[in-house]
Parts: sequence; C-alpha cells; structure tokens
Amino acid sequence: MAKLKFLKRILYSDIHTLQDDSSAFFYESGLMIDADGAYHAYHPDNKSGRDYLGNAGRPGNWWALVTDNGKPSGNPVIQSKSDPAPGFYVSTTSLEDPTKDRKDPRRYVDAESINFFVLPGKLALGAKLGDAVQGTILTTTVTNRDKQGSGLSTFNFASIGIPVLLVHHRDDGCPMSPYYNAERLSKSFPLISVSGGDPPQSGPCDPQSPHGYFGKDAPVAQAMKSWMLGREFPREIR
Repeated sequence: MAKLKFLKRILYSDIHTLQDDSSAFFYESGLMIDADGAYHAYHPDNKSGRDYLGNAGRPGNWWALVTDNGKPSGNPVIQSKSDPAPGFYVSTTSLEDPTKDRKDPRRYVDAESINFFVLPGKLALGAKLGDAVQGTILTTTVTNRDKQGSGLSTFNFASIGIPVLLVHHRDDGCPMSPYYNAERLSKSFPLISVSGGDPPQSGPCDPQSPHGYFGKDAPVAQAMKSWMLGREFPREIR
C-alpha cells in the first residue's frame, strides 16, 4: 500500500507526495474555472464569451489577452476572419507553441478542446509546464450557467481523456451545481454521493453547507485519497 509523505501546507491544503516516488504530488483544494486559451474565451461585448471579461484584466492591465504592443497596457487583439473565432479576443496560456505568431490564437492551449490545470507558479513541487495530468476529481461541479460565466454547462465531458471521479452532495442547494447533473454524468464516470452532515452555517453556494460537504469533509477527503491511490472507495457517504 502506497504511503504519503507530507511536503507543505498552503492555506487550507496539505500537499503530499509518495514516500517511494517523489515525481507525483497530491492535494485537495477548491477549484476556480476559467476559459483562458479558448478561442471563445473573451469577447468585447462581455456577453458572448465563455468567461467574464474581468477575469482577463482591465484597460491598461490585460493579463490574459494578447495586446497590440505585447504589454498589459496595450489594446487587446481581436481575432480576424481567418482565425478560429472572428470577433473574439485572443486569449493566452503560459504553455505556448513558439512556432506560431503571438497574435495567432493557435499559439495557445485551446481550453475548449484540451483539458488542463493551472497550478501556482511558486509551488516548487516538481511540476513542470506541460506535464501530463494522471486523473481529475470533479467535486460540487458547476454545471449550470450563472452571471459569472457558463461554468461547465456547455463542456463536453466525453472529451476528457484521463480518469475522472465525481463527488457531489445529494442536498447541494446551490443552483449552479445541482446533484441531478452529477447523477446524469455518473453514467459515464464513477460518482461518490454524499448525504448528511452538520446543519448549514452559510449560504447554499458557500462551504459551510452541503455544497462544501460541511460536517462530512473528512470522509469525503478519505474517499478521494483512496481513489487517487487506486484503492477501493465508497460510492455512498452517509
């Protein structure tokens, strides 16, 4: 049975590696979703894009868009008729294809067709730009659109080419992450369904509620660890 070695703690997340294989590391955290790199990520009208334009920056400081002068202070470059999504901004990723022009949206990783994760650059845990992800756990997945963006409401889950585990509370009251959508996805991916817990002490979309497995976080975390390590894991947590 594989044994974990503690590395460091960042905010609320404990970072571990394997005692006999330091090439892998494990942690549990919240998840922020954005569409950086996607051809349809951001649009000048702030309505048609996959993501809210404010997540790409603001005039004078565009950190997620290609600009005409190559600096955050420049004007965002808009895709032309010959580009994949005419009228949309060119959105960037840290991983690039240097053989293509910096104003070509194909230079960057298309988040609509290629699944990837973004890690804090200063983790210093051995992960390198372009490393392959071995699996993913989708917890309390945002499958309905809200005012901040589309979430995963239009995402093609069948395009995920790595093992996937779903974790969801049956009583999740957040309108953006209903349990029935996770149940529908369970036809294709294993699902851990969670019931019970402590009485909510926050709103339905906040962590101290079924949305955040309040009062059930320990068994949920243990079940996810078991899945990551290839062990048996419960399909129901009550």
